[in-house]
Amino acid sequence: MSIKTILVYDVLNNENPITEEDGKKLYNAIKKEFDSNNKVIVDFSNIFSLTTAVVNNSISAFVSDIGIKELSNRLSITGLTDDNVKNTINLSLSLAESIYSAKQNEITSQD
Repeated sequence: MSIKTILVYDVLNNENPITEEDGKKLYNAIKKEFDSNNKVIVDFSNIFSLTTAVVNNSISAFVSDIGIKELSNRLSITGLTDDNVKNTINLSLSLAESIYSAKQNEITSQD
């Protein structure tokens, strides 16, 4: 397993990504590396703003795909220089983790 760096700006060609489509492009870039059994560093250098739509459809989508623990083991985030970008990512991941935990608890209580 090797470590691959994904430069968000290079994937999206945009310093202010806002759309679900931007998120899906980033998701596909990350998934390609996960499918090759690589760990991923997502580098947000040169990203000055983004919306939760981008994060929800990229990084946070993996919470439901592989779980927060596995995501934490396989993905790290770097290059966060803007507080708004940091806050958007943290908010999106927190919500995704809450939803994932609620679903896991629901599944466990049904067993």
